[in-house]
Amino acid sequence: MSSVVRRRVLWILLGLAGAAALLVLVALASVDHLARGALVSALRRQTGTGIRLDAVDLGLRDGSIRLRQLVVSNPPGFGPRPLVAIPELYLAYHPEAAASNVLRFREVRLHLSELHVEVDAAGRTNLLDLTSAAAGVRGLGATNWLGGFRFEGVDLLTLTLGRISFSDARDPRRDKVFDLGITNRSLNQVTSVAQLVPLALEIAFKGGLVPGKPAPTSP
Repeated sequence: MSSVVRRRVLWILLGLAGAAALLVLVALASVDHLARGALVSALRRQTGTGIRLDAVDLGLRDGSIRLRQLVVSNPPGFGPRPLVAIPELYLAYHPEAAASNVLRFREVRLHLSELHVEVDAAGRTNLLDLTSAAAGVRGLGATNWLGGFRFEGVDLLTLTLGRISFSDARDPRRDKVFDLGITNRSLNQVTSVAQLVPLALEIAFKGGLVPGKPAPTSP
């Protein structure tokens, strides 16, 4: 696999980490809404795009939230395929730390089955459009994206990663599909995105690249 492709895989995974962090923050900001419909409305308002969410399990005693079958549509102006499909996102944070404006998770479990990164004819990227729109709605600048909280990491991060597809309307020859093949990979004491770089490089060197094969759509 060429160095260009390896760098692209790394860039996509870092973008994925940013998108997952955004969903974490939105979910925590909306945890006081005790109904799935209210959370869906909050996510739609934050991202400016369509949201499907089958179930929300709130652990009020232990400070946890579990989202099941979350599908985020593409931002307006992009294709019909979903941007991201997440069968499970589980977050368990330390309530005592949150009381002191410190964001620290006991456990984060992310199962991502599909991520479709799309560049349109004007050079816009759907993933960047979504994260920029969400930050704009919340009024979060570069120094305040945690809304006043100080992030101190994740005690246990478990990742199941399926497929990432990349399409470029400016040059269809660049279209690629990456089958990541990561199942229940656990990382301990994660305090920065930089700690995901070895995993990104591992995926790149595995060569899970299927040129020109279209990504499947979610049901």
